[in-house]
Amino acid sequence: MNRLSPELVSIVVENLSSHKDLAAYSTVSTQFRAAVERRTFRRLALQDSDLQDLGRILVNDVRRSLLQRIDFRIVLPTYGDSRRNHQANLTAFQASIHSLYAILNSWGTRGLSLELSAIFAPQHGDESFAPQSIQDAQAGFFRRYLTLSNSSLPVVNAISSLETVATAGRALHPSTICQLAAALPNLQRLEIEYFDPLPKREALRKEHRHALAMGLQSLHLPALSYLGIKCNPSFSVYNHSFDCSDLSLDGIDPLSTAIRHLSRSSPQLEELTLQDVQMSPDLLRDPDPEDGLTWQSLRRFHIKASPVSPDGRWYYTGDPGAVEQGVDSAPGSDDGSEASDDGDNDTDSGSGSSEDDDLDRDVVVNGVRPSHFWRTEPDAKMVDPLLDAVADAVGRMPLLESGRVEIGEEVGDAAALVVECDATGVAEVYLAGLAGDVLRKYHREQSNNLLGHR
Repeated sequence: MNRLSPELVSIVVENLSSHKDLAAYSTVSTQFRAAVERRTFRRLALQDSDLQDLGRILVNDVRRSLLQRIDFRIVLPTYGDSRRNHQANLTAFQASIHSLYAILNSWGTRGLSLELSAIFAPQHGDESFAPQSIQDAQAGFFRRYLTLSNSSLPVVNAISSLETVATAGRALHPSTICQLAAALPNLQRLEIEYFDPLPKREALRKEHRHALAMGLQSLHLPALSYLGIKCNPSFSVYNHSFDCSDLSLDGIDPLSTAIRHLSRSSPQLEELTLQDVQMSPDLLRDPDPEDGLTWQSLRRFHIKASPVSPDGRWYYTGDPGAVEQGVDSAPGSDDGSEASDDGDNDTDSGSGSSEDDDLDRDVVVNGVRPSHFWRTEPDAKMVDPLLDAVADAVGRMPLLESGRVEIGEEVGDAAALVVECDATGVAEVYLAGLAGDVLRKYHREQSNNLLGHR
């Protein structure tokens, strides 16, 4: 076997990569062992219980040099359906994160990718028990987030990419996500997925949005080249008469402002992606047009925004009487003001679940029912300031290759408003899914490096 060329051995191992006993082939020969390790050590899926063996597994620098990505799963001992159980989850989470960072602290500069998520303990059996939708919104699950203590994390230079995964009941608090990123000074890629509280929990939503804004505002990541932020779950208000919460602060959206600050203060940022995030013109609008600040290195941006602005106003309008309500409306739940899981159902033994009629009221107070998609046209007084902000921002992106802003999505008779930008500085505004002329076109004015519309 040692007579085979390294190239041929690599091909054989690649074809065996899906075999569950791939590691067994490392005993065939020295060449096979090297090829198998190149494959198996490229990406490690670890749970916190594996940390004590990590040093033994990566026993030498050769194996460490092969490692490119770590998918780290923190095992939570409970579903967190009571205060006591949630505290047990916090203890496990905090210990796991500190242990992981302490190990990686000694690895020097490696350029590794790290994905962080939490899972429920295997002994709990089928994870399908975990809530997946608004209809499953039990108090014990949807109001609890994983947080770190105030103690600082060890600085880790080995990580160049961080991705966080958010799922109900095991989501990281926004401030915790930023704490994790702040201890990684060599980050080149940051992908944040945060879990947004249910619409009816206005105070909690506002607190989380401000926490994420403050965390992003405090980050100093000079090597950052990619920033992605995703809100989970995606926008799910199907009643277009629903009164959405005002999440702004004195008329300014702190999260949009923080994203603008981080994206402009990161000297190597080339790509910005936002998905299902409520955005305002503050994301792109410069409070001081004369300061001359630019997105000096940004080449690509893709923003898929919610149809509702952070101050609770809709970007779309229409005639509610012209569109019939859906058949899923909930009789007898006209206001839903008594939805019980707003209260503190945290018992030490119960799951905090609500009765069936409580769940029916829940979908009303969260804007899910009745479904009534009557906002089908862009509201000019809302959209125009946003388009002007996009136009101004594109004029401050000298290296821009492509950009796209989508507001809302195609639902019923509604068509998402789209802004497409290219390297020449031209921005076209149109409605996705509808044939017809461009609604508006912007072009770069060479005299002042801004965009004007015509």
